[in-house]
Amino acid sequence: MPHALLGGLELSEKTKELLEIENSFVVGGFSSLPAFFVRGKGAKLWDVDGNEYVDLISMFSAVNQGHSHPRIIAALVDQACQVPLVNLATHGPKWPKFARMMCQRFHYDKIASMVTGAEAVDTACKVAQKWGCVRKGIASQEVLVLGVAGNYHGLTAGVWGLMAPSRTRTFEEEIKYARGVYDLCKRHGILFIADEVKMGAAKTGKFFSFQHLGDDCKPDLVAIGKSITGGVYPASFVLGTDDVMGLIGPYEVASTFAAAPLGIATAEAAIAVIDDEGLDGRAVFIGLYFERVVRSWSHEHVQRVSTRGADMRIWINEDHPSGRVSARWICALCLQNYLLVYPKANVIRMSAPLVISNTELDSALAIIQDALNSVISYGLIPGEEGH
Repeated sequence: MPHALLGGLELSEKTKELLEIENSFVVGGFSSLPAFFVRGKGAKLWDVDGNEYVDLISMFSAVNQGHSHPRIIAALVDQACQVPLVNLATHGPKWPKFARMMCQRFHYDKIASMVTGAEAVDTACKVAQKWGCVRKGIASQEVLVLGVAGNYHGLTAGVWGLMAPSRTRTFEEEIKYARGVYDLCKRHGILFIADEVKMGAAKTGKFFSFQHLGDDCKPDLVAIGKSITGGVYPASFVLGTDDVMGLIGPYEVASTFAAAPLGIATAEAAIAVIDDEGLDGRAVFIGLYFERVVRSWSHEHVQRVSTRGADMRIWINEDHPSGRVSARWICALCLQNYLLVYPKANVIRMSAPLVISNTELDSALAIIQDALNSVISYGLIPGEEGH
């Protein structure tokens, strides 16, 4: 249960020791919140000291089905006991049937497998570039792949240039904007690539977020990852039409751990969980409920709130005379109260596991409201000295 926000704030000795070791030897990563978790179940996490948290990040939408979903874990264990890896040197029997299912279900012709979401997007861009050379006759050095500002596609060199900051749009604005881009592409014979790594797997209330753009919207390529395996094993995929994917030849799209039996087994189970538990409908409820409650606060520190199914954002008004109101500090206070949310600039980013209970969701909302009310009471929050 959450402790009183106005109580003493401090990091445990275990946490401070781990942070010191990490700061001494580790590079890369994100600007992480000061917590170390050892166990997860559903929408709950437990840290190294045994404290219980509500997870409102879903590991950046990698565990839409909740942490350690028993059905997905069972599929992983069963496959691991048979053979964990059969790679591109030969064949695994699960991959062809999974490929057929995905193509038939989503009305595409071909599918390729990678490992991470960034690799899937990178692969889609590489295939699109070849399409531009072969189908459109564009010189290789003149082929352009353009990204929409304000999006994130990973940190590989191939996609780094696609990202640029911009004003964060609401879901309604995003749908209108994306539909306009799609129509522009279709009008001029340009490929449209949908990155569904984060917003797919039922997060927005539909299996793929591009399905909000209309029944007539069909991207030429679709990148899939994260929760497609429920966060249990890394796997990613690219779906596409014959016109584009048919150009892929041997030694052009492959990876040692692509289409691994563990990845396919967990993907099969993760998709079945979404279907059988109606998680797309649950995502709709979570978003509508969350937005209604936050709006009801009419809080001075909240500029606006927007939800995309179970992907939620609260914009924070950081222009306060005390200088103590920021999304980062509010998230740090939530962490002290055993709620995991994540800041980016002046936005509190949240992505609820679709299995979160109403009680857990209400608890999370209460902690956020308390943090908004009390943030100006603190001059220092443990773990936030450099922020």
